[in-house]
Amino acid sequence: FGEHAREVISSEVAYWFGSMLAGEPGEQMDWLHTKSAHAISRKVFKDDNIEIPDNVEDWVATLLAKVVWTIVPVECPGSRRQVEQGQTCARRTPSGVDLNRNWPVAFQHERPQSETYGGPDPFSEPESRILAALAKEWNPHVFTTVHSGEWAMYLPWDHKRGWGEDLPKDSEQLLQRMNYQCECT
Repeated sequence: FGEHAREVISSEVAYWFGSMLAGEPGEQMDWLHTKSAHAISRKVFKDDNIEIPDNVEDWVATLLAKVVWTIVPVECPGSRRQVEQGQTCARRTPSGVDLNRNWPVAFQHERPQSETYGGPDPFSEPESRILAALAKEWNPHVFTTVHSGEWAMYLPWDHKRGWGEDLPKDSEQLLQRMNYQCECT
């Protein structure tokens, strides 16, 4: 969430998601899409004999009991600050690096003026080093980065087609379920 500062809605979704998972009372539990996601989950997992609770609150409680979530709502606070101060097109870090490209996977040297400039070296930015350290410490089974602006999910990497060798065998089935869940086209 919040890797590109101008994608403000992705950070807001992270805050909403966290408040829903934390069970904070209020409008989140009554939000139309929460109820829709709950209803679709009941339908999708029905054939797998996976019991989905009847109400949204119990569904969220079940997710909390079975899944450990780590949410980073804003990956680049300096750029987010720029957007909030009126620079609404800020995508890169204040030092001009696209965090999405500042990883060793498929790192490319590009012109610093490019919107997709990955920096002088992989992990040259403190933000990407912090995320890498968090991932090493936490060792998640799944890592998801949320962007806004298009209906797409890129797996395993967004720079090439194909499946990662280490992905679970049911990854394609999971993506098909997510596509149904999100009603993507």
